[in-house]
Amino acid sequence: MDHAADALTSGEGLELLSQSSVQRFLWLELPRTWPATAWDPLVEATTALFEELGLHRYAAIASSETTSAVLDAWLEDPDEGLDLAAAAAADSGVEPVDTDELSWADVRGPDEDAAAAHIERALEAAIDAGRLEPGCGRWRVVAAQVQAEALAEPMPGRLTQTWATAVTTERVEHWIATSATHRQRSWRERIANQVLSPPDPPADPSVATGPMLWLLTACRDGAALTATGYLSPALVRDAVSRFPWWWPYAPADGAEARPPRSEADVAELGSLREVAARLRLVRRRGRELRTTRAGAALIEDPVRLWRLMASTLAGNEFEATVAELAAARLLGTPDGALGPGGVEVGVAEVAGQGWRTSEGPLTREDISWALTEVLRWWWVLGLLDAEGEPGRSSLTPAGRATVLAFLHGRATGPHQEL
Repeated sequence: MDHAADALTSGEGLELLSQSSVQRFLWLELPRTWPATAWDPLVEATTALFEELGLHRYAAIASSETTSAVLDAWLEDPDEGLDLAAAAAADSGVEPVDTDELSWADVRGPDEDAAAAHIERALEAAIDAGRLEPGCGRWRVVAAQVQAEALAEPMPGRLTQTWATAVTTERVEHWIATSATHRQRSWRERIANQVLSPPDPPADPSVATGPMLWLLTACRDGAALTATGYLSPALVRDAVSRFPWWWPYAPADGAEARPPRSEADVAELGSLREVAARLRLVRRRGRELRTTRAGAALIEDPVRLWRLMASTLAGNEFEATVAELAAARLLGTPDGALGPGGVEVGVAEVAGQGWRTSEGPLTREDISWALTEVLRWWWVLGLLDAEGEPGRSSLTPAGRATVLAFLHGRATGPHQEL
């Protein structure tokens, strides 16, 4: 029994126990640290220890079918054991939950680790008080509320910080510290204060979400597709009438511009469909393109749609790096404007650090192409001044808010390494 107590607390005393620490010991540390022949004796000793201490809920966890199932899974396949342990922890109700405001990192800094422990205890206290009943009704909504309240509490020893702001500040400091070059670090430092808090959405979010909102609405009841899978010419003409920067081709004599004949003529529309499909907001069914249930919900929630669109401002990690640098360059000039080739200043120096293609190190042409693709998507969404062109324009007010939301996600999102 003494051996079980030492193993549970690393010799630091039983007063440090929590439900989360008990679960981590039983479902992760035990199968990773001890030989399989020791698992059952340690579980039995742990159960007896908890019963002797009057910690009957912890004893029930130790002797539960869940613990047996997790350990059996570890015995069969460590990957299965790890997956089942994670699922059991998520269902227990005492694990920090991912919300729109905060997604927890697998690898955490000291402040985030302390905040997670604070949340675990707050959730356990809510269970003890009967406020939170894991597995019952909308219990995850209640868990998110409990977490939000705990994160808003002052962090001990920090006069002006809550647990939430401590996590955010630590992540932004990490974001700055992991800059690839001095130039990137200086750009990040310059905009750090602007990305500590999520920016307010534009007064009219549809200014930045207009194209996606149009597509979701047009496909709500099913939009007919041509034999080749394109949207109908009538719908394409409607698109370019609403978003004229997609089709700025007017004859030199000033006559009315000839409308596009097909979706194939409007690359911006193809990009919009591709992103909507990737986000599972639309789905093709036979000769129709239909808005999904998730997409339909966003039609009625313009702010949430705007936040989602801000997360699409880049694709893979390399594009995200390029997009971040372009955003920093746009936001860093006095009026947010780009001169000819202005956004490329320093981008090649920073984005070229350590990135390679299958053919070797990145070239300036590779970086220029990635930058063009990033800015072209911003152009599709109307984030850039329509009086210019991608790469030689400036952010609209809605574009500025959207780009700041993207940077906020980059700076304060969960990091992958320390």
